[in-house]
Amino acid sequence: MKHISSHRAFTLIELLVVISIIGILAGLAFTGVEGARTSALRLQAKNDVVQIANAVLAFETEYGRLPIPAGTPEEAGDVTEELVNVLMGNESVPANERLNPRRIVFLEVSPKTPGSKRSGLLNGAFVDPWDNAYQIILDANYDNIIMVPPATGGADIELRRRVGVWNQGAPVNPKSRTSLTSWD
Repeated sequence: MKHISSHRAFTLIELLVVISIIGILAGLAFTGVEGARTSALRLQAKNDVVQIANAVLAFETEYGRLPIPAGTPEEAGDVTEELVNVLMGNESVPANERLNPRRIVFLEVSPKTPGSKRSGLLNGAFVDPWDNAYQIILDANYDNIIMVPPATGGADIELRRRVGVWNQGAPVNPKSRTSLTSWD
């Protein structure tokens, strides 16, 4: 009696199908992880704009004025290292010239290395995770109205607020950008 042994092995087609399925699943997992990372960075930037606005309002509550020198015009600009130092209580001016003489910490910001995916102080400005400087406008004439320039064309936005903070755009996908604001 002849015994026939049966060996079951993968054919080349079956092996290619398995490799293709694994590749597709790995691709889906990678886009999911990248989407979660982008969402986390957007949340960090949104938290930053709200914290900056709240720090300015807390400063105003404490000192009865905004953290800007008298006579400053009401215009939008970067959240500078100078403003951050005022809000952190780290002003490097003589005591009698400090805007925050009691050195109260209203905001905490650390330095940032270029390209790192976190916010911080970089080249004299407070920047978001994508290295764009946060923008701020303060109600310097105390009429409770600020005119915020739009992030992408069009007319200014009139807000009944004392302070407005935004970033220049947070990537949603590589071809699209949207701003994060302190008033949404």
